[in-house]
Amino acid sequence: MATSNYTVGSGSVARHGLPTERVLENEETRIHHRLFQITLVPSLKPLMYIVTQMVRGKNPNENLIDYFDRINPKNVKFNKTHKETILSDPSCLSYDITLCFKIIQEYCDKVKEKNDLVWTTPGDTLEYYITEIKNKRNDFIHKVYRGDMAKFEQIVREMKRLLRKTWEKIAQTFRTDTSMDILAMEADITKITAAPFEDIRVYLSELQATMITDGVASMKENYVNNLSYVPDVHLLNKNLGARSKIKVLKVFTEMQIVYEEGRKNITMDEWFIELENIHDRQSKQSRFLLVEGMAGVGKSTLIRKLVLDWASGSSTIIDLGDFELLIYMQFREKHINSMSLLCTSVLPFMRGKVDPEYLMMLTEGSNIIFVCDGLDENNSQSIQLFKEILDYGTKIPLTVVCTTRPNEIGNLLLMLPAQFSYLRLQVLGIHDTNRPAFIKRYLEAQNPGIDPQSLLDYLNRVSTRMQEHLRFPYNLTCLVMLWILNPGMINSLTTATELFMVTHNETEKKLKTRQLEKGAELSEISENIDSIMNTLYEIALIHHGSGDIILTEDSLQSLKNECSWLKLAWGEISSTFFTQHISWLDNKESSYSFPHNGLQDFYAAMSILKKVEDHIPDKKKTITDVRRALTRNHCSVDQIRFVLGKVDEVLDSPMSTRSLGSVFQEIAREASPDIRTDKLIRRSQNILTHLTGILHYRGKAFTEERAQELFLLLEESGIQDTEQWLDLLELTKCDETLCKLIAQRFPVGKSIKVTDSRTVAYTSLLPHINKKKVNIYIHIECEPKQVLHLEKLLHCVEEKQWMLRLVLYHEFRQPKPGGSSLDGALKQLRCSMFRFQGQMSLTLLETLPSALQDLRLSVANSDQYLALSLYMSAVKSRLPLLATFRLHIPAHVVDTELLQPLPEGLKLELIISKVDSDTVEWACRAASALQPKESRYCFLSLLGVGNSTLVCHRLLEALVRDGVQMAKDALLVVSPKLAMKDASQMKKSFMARLGCRFRSWREDAIWTYS
Repeated sequence: MATSNYTVGSGSVARHGLPTERVLENEETRIHHRLFQITLVPSLKPLMYIVTQMVRGKNPNENLIDYFDRINPKNVKFNKTHKETILSDPSCLSYDITLCFKIIQEYCDKVKEKNDLVWTTPGDTLEYYITEIKNKRNDFIHKVYRGDMAKFEQIVREMKRLLRKTWEKIAQTFRTDTSMDILAMEADITKITAAPFEDIRVYLSELQATMITDGVASMKENYVNNLSYVPDVHLLNKNLGARSKIKVLKVFTEMQIVYEEGRKNITMDEWFIELENIHDRQSKQSRFLLVEGMAGVGKSTLIRKLVLDWASGSSTIIDLGDFELLIYMQFREKHINSMSLLCTSVLPFMRGKVDPEYLMMLTEGSNIIFVCDGLDENNSQSIQLFKEILDYGTKIPLTVVCTTRPNEIGNLLLMLPAQFSYLRLQVLGIHDTNRPAFIKRYLEAQNPGIDPQSLLDYLNRVSTRMQEHLRFPYNLTCLVMLWILNPGMINSLTTATELFMVTHNETEKKLKTRQLEKGAELSEISENIDSIMNTLYEIALIHHGSGDIILTEDSLQSLKNECSWLKLAWGEISSTFFTQHISWLDNKESSYSFPHNGLQDFYAAMSILKKVEDHIPDKKKTITDVRRALTRNHCSVDQIRFVLGKVDEVLDSPMSTRSLGSVFQEIAREASPDIRTDKLIRRSQNILTHLTGILHYRGKAFTEERAQELFLLLEESGIQDTEQWLDLLELTKCDETLCKLIAQRFPVGKSIKVTDSRTVAYTSLLPHINKKKVNIYIHIECEPKQVLHLEKLLHCVEEKQWMLRLVLYHEFRQPKPGGSSLDGALKQLRCSMFRFQGQMSLTLLETLPSALQDLRLSVANSDQYLALSLYMSAVKSRLPLLATFRLHIPAHVVDTELLQPLPEGLKLELIISKVDSDTVEWACRAASALQPKESRYCFLSLLGVGNSTLVCHRLLEALVRDGVQMAKDALLVVSPKLAMKDASQMKKSFMARLGCRFRSWREDAIWTYS
């Protein structure tokens, strides 16, 4: 495609296959630009004419909203951009077609009501004509019409006819002469269709050059100013109203991210490489990257990191720099419902220099990425915008990154066009190995003088498996704050709700201390703080219902008024509970939001609980009052007993309490007529999770009715699959009544797998699963004593008498001289067992059930080996069904003279670890000594051999010399991994000399080989 001298930034094809030419030169795009020009002037004029007729009596300096409020009051809601346009332009001359159309529908007394079918029914009516003008304008902008000059001329004729009919109807309706307007319209269209394209091209080139330089620079500055700082916990703030000074990029720590249903790990740096691989295989036009994860797990942090890396121009994220424009949106934003408004908000330098719709056109030909955060918090406006973005991707190649909680994925897949290739990633949070790094960075940024070692020791002691909620970045920041205030208080916190509750209590204490320092009375302080907290809870719930991320003017004023009435300083309240922002649109107006979505959800849950509890009568007081009234009326003892019995029944009945469902109905009703209760519940999953945790935290047992209601709401919110129910049970402490209900719906097949991070959940769940025959696989990666409820879980399995597979990987990989930390619990375990893998004393070995078929043991020294050897000498009578035996023995921990052949007739597998160039000979002698005369190894692994072919050749020679034999199709594995060329050479050698397959793997892959 040829380019003119006016082309800005021509070049080769970028990595993602998008052309970098920005001036559109082919016939179709020239036609598109001319059609767009028709929407800017000739199409706008009739609608603008009607608006000016409507406001003939308006004062020139009066804005249109004030004018109509004065003469025709209506509760008309304009989006933020339209409202700002109206307030800043009393002349109305800067209004576009969309705004003019809305004003006419809402306020014009010469047309039908906006819901009348005349607006959409073809006919000779003004309503239908102006609707068609608005629709044509949208079609032109979104390139609905495609074709050659013949098609263009046909469209122009249709537009002339439509505009002529509109002007004629205006003349009839307003009793005015529009003949000159018709002539002007036809002249305008002729000029646009016949004028040299060179004039349009020059104008386009100049605007594009401005956008790519100054416009993008302002966009990057905008992102840095608004997204750089992490949400603050505020517990240590001494300066009232102070903004958080902790930057995302300063404390960011790599998170655990998986894809392909959790089978593969991926780093953030590799996102676009893997997306491109998927795109190449699927051969689609555009790319879609879905980033899913639970509330608070760190999705928004990742997105901020992505945006800020792009803005800074220095990033380890491969291919991020290829994108010339990064357009960021939040689904919670209610006021931006089109791509043109979105571009205007993120490109402040271009505001006022070009029509918003034209700005979108200037981006064409650029390599664009849309970054859309929080699909689960959408509203009707943001969904409309998102659909427009997706539709845009069906016309031109682009990349979309979108984050969401799991409950919205089904709806997303229904919206996603077929023209997008698709990669789905799941964020699991900060892995336990990376948490110390995060804490060090955060603490260094927050309070550089404090040594974090005791907090790091605490994390090492409890392990992530006991503190599952600490994979969430914001929760870790709360933990750091609480540790600074009082290290002892963090020891008992095992759920996110408990963490938020304690953080909340400390925040209240901080606020009360401030009031005491001012000389206020303690009783008055407590009452005032309770009152302001209830208002905060209510506002959190209201804003959740309406989808507002920023506090509305009404909420803000309500809080300020209450602060004034309670004699609380607004600065103290705002700095304690909110994060302050500067508006992207005007860079002046301050706004406030809760520091984190998860915290707002917690407050909203507190509000729901209060609404329910406020409805519950005080039973003791009510009975006392009734008894007193009956006594005063001289009722007999029998009458009093009878009446009090009835009162007691009423107070205990479900009718005396308010349902949670009715609270959600109220929220939906008050938020907006557009919000359905079921939709609100679907995006309230995290609130319901916190509500579950708060109810348990308060120590009140659930009634059957309350548990049933909460369960159904959780189900309706989207918690339905296995992992979601397990997350709920792991991250909250569920009441037993609720656990029973969950167990009834929990999908249990022939087997259940329990990992370290699921022991708490399954300990709550298993007692209520009544299935008789289940194979349960308990797979523990870390040190068993660090796993919460593991012994209790084993007791549950024993009661069920299910077939158990117990794998203790840590003790198998790193046997301890002192033996297993689980010895005591395992000695008491009496149940059927198919597999055991770990470390066992002789006493424990003798308790193994006779049904065992797979035994994998590890020894740390000669004493442990001798005990095992004694047991294995009679293993056939002890374990008649045993088929597989795997032994792990570290090099040189046992004298080879002590080693005895393992029993015949078993599938034998041997792992020798800590093998180096000095211990190769020992390893081969050990393998030979342990091999029975009539048996061969099915699997033999030597860990730490080194990645040199020289050591591997020595190993091969020693194995052959010592008479080690491998079974047919057996596998011999070494670590670490050899270079491909060396590995290929060794495969041939091992097959030729030992008749076995040879592999060089990473060590972690060898340990998990089964």
